Amino acid sequence: MKVLLLFPPQWTAAQPYFALATLNAQLRREGHEVEIRDLNLELVEHALSAPALKLAERRLSSEIRFAAAEAGLRLATLDHGEKLARAGTRLSHLESYRERRGGDFEAIVRAAGAVPGTLRDPWRYYEPKAHAAAMVAMDAALELYSASYFPSAVRWNDFAHPAVPFNLAPLAAFCADRQANPFVRFFEARLEELLGSDGGLFAISINSFSQVVPGLTLAMMLRKELSKRQGRPHLSLGGNFFSRLREALSEKPLFFSTYADSLVIGEGERPIVKLAQAIGQGGGERLKEVPNLLYLPEGQKKVCCNAEAPNFRMGEMAFQELAGFPLERYLAPDRVVCLRASKGCYWGQCSFCDSYYGLANDSVQVERVVAEMRHLEDAYGVRHFEFVDQCISPQYLALLSDALLEADLSVRWFCNARTEAGFTSELLERIHRAGNTMIMWGVESGSQRLLKLMRKGVSAEGRLEILRRAAQAGIWNFAYVFFGYPSETHEEAQATIDLIRQNVDIIHAYGRSVFTLGKHSPLVKDPQKSGILSIVEDKQELSTNLHYEVAQGIQSRELAEVSRRCNEQCRAAYGDPLWMALRSREALHLYLAHHGRDFVQHYRFNEDSAQAEAEFIF
Repeated sequence: MKVLLLFPPQWTAAQPYFALATLNAQLRREGHEVEIRDLNLELVEHALSAPALKLAERRLSSEIRFAAAEAGLRLATLDHGEKLARAGTRLSHLESYRERRGGDFEAIVRAAGAVPGTLRDPWRYYEPKAHAAAMVAMDAALELYSASYFPSAVRWNDFAHPAVPFNLAPLAAFCADRQANPFVRFFEARLEELLGSDGGLFAISINSFSQVVPGLTLAMMLRKELSKRQGRPHLSLGGNFFSRLREALSEKPLFFSTYADSLVIGEGERPIVKLAQAIGQGGGERLKEVPNLLYLPEGQKKVCCNAEAPNFRMGEMAFQELAGFPLERYLAPDRVVCLRASKGCYWGQCSFCDSYYGLANDSVQVERVVAEMRHLEDAYGVRHFEFVDQCISPQYLALLSDALLEADLSVRWFCNARTEAGFTSELLERIHRAGNTMIMWGVESGSQRLLKLMRKGVSAEGRLEILRRAAQAGIWNFAYVFFGYPSETHEEAQATIDLIRQNVDIIHAYGRSVFTLGKHSPLVKDPQKSGILSIVEDKQELSTNLHYEVAQGIQSRELAEVSRRCNEQCRAAYGDPLWMALRSREALHLYLAHHGRDFVQHYRFNEDSAQAEAEFIF
């Protein structure tokens, strides 16, 4: 059996994606042939190319003429409803963009052409001004590439599509709309090549919210063409996003007739191996043997939901495999490969978190982790690693650090952790000696009341002592914070901002987000305790979050202003530092490993230097 693994836009195109590498390994171990297409990387390369940007410029002019004509027609016919408002807004945005950028189009094209070379080059990537200028050029190119698709916008780390509700009918309409969907033409140009593969199984991995629309656009196009073939290949979807939608999609046969033959729910390593085996043996009734699979049998109208089965234990899995990835084309000079020492969360009590939903708690011996690092270094020259565990305990990090020091591997790595007392000064120094550059801590809030409601299990003051110890050990401290936890007041939000800006010596960087209520978070079971007045069921069929109303505290409409205030005050406190221009945690890690913490901490851009203004990605 040949399997074609497809990774759709839109996410950063700097490193190979972890989920594909693990699926690749399990399939190859069972003797299957695997072809990998990182269409996310291909889209970014395409969007930076001169032909694509010149076409985008011409398309922008034609869309302005079309929007003006539509608005004029609706005015002339006294059609003053919602469609006129949309046409007017669209026309205003497009004309404003052309007025702001019109004289820069040639410069945008030239600068975009230099971006891949800069980010792949080991000297220019690590030169801060060149790196920041490349990211500014990236932003400008992607803005031009997607300008005529307003209000949708393709970004380096995201795809925004505010006008598309996540309901089956409007979502399917958008996926097929060549005028509104910025991915249709891109996929059309590659469809024949993808269909020319002799693979028996096409598998699309959709792992983030930003990939849903482009991923389903690709799936719809493939499904339509494959359905015309006798003995056609099987098209399956999977990935972290859909794990939270099992119940909803089990009642939606239209989803399967539109997008895919099957959907893998939860962790995909065992199901995809079983699915490849079933397809290789003819499919049909054999699909019943594939665990965690939803599918629509041919000619039927009811979705079949196969029983769940335990996934591979972590110690049973093959080391992840990078064979088949276009490693030399990613937009960074060094690979940062993800590792996982554990699944689930050993704390597992935070009221707001459902990121470990569907994961069975598991872990592997540190000797196996070190062996996988050695394999990846020997086979692919990989020396940089990111642990994607929800958080790693101080006890495990002590064992891992000892094992790495004994193995004498020249690797650098970073991870997530909780600010708990087990992180002694001695341990943190040992972690740093073992190659750690950065720990990303769940700081969350500056309010002790909210920390208690969140069930974080740490004190506000105790966290700062852990951060001081880590800073003294030479580790870069990255703090996760968020705003909008139910009942949070403006004073408590300001306390979080003050926590950051008053401790820039030990909080070396931060990433902020806005609270969302996941359908499977513990908070849903007792919402009133946290000040939620009522939960409003999300009417969007493919949403993984819930809308809610709070009795008191910051309202959702006020969060944008809170975030703006955080950006403004914290930027002033840090003084436009280098880390804000690096834009991702992997790039920050590479800079820390290459230049050292002191260089990154103290570097500041001159006023005339190009610096990226976008949010730090975490």
